[in-house]
Amino acid sequence: MFCLLGLYNPALTELIKSMLQQKPSDRPTIDEILRGEYVKPFVNEYHRMVQNVLSTQPGLSTYTVCYLPAM
Repeated sequence: MFCLLGLYNPALTELIKSMLQQKPSDRPTIDEILRGEYVKPFVNEYHRMVQNVLSTQPGLSTYTVCYLPAM
């Protein structure tokens, strides 16, 4: 078995391990993933970028720009 230990960010390693659980009920939900330590900063950055586009482009809506809510 290939070991990720030490090669990647520890939060990413934990996320991958949790997503690869054999029992589906032991895997994280999408909400848990999006709010997790590794993914949340990317979601927040995406949200800031969407807000920036919306503030500079009158007439666009949040639905036009594939909106993800801030977490």
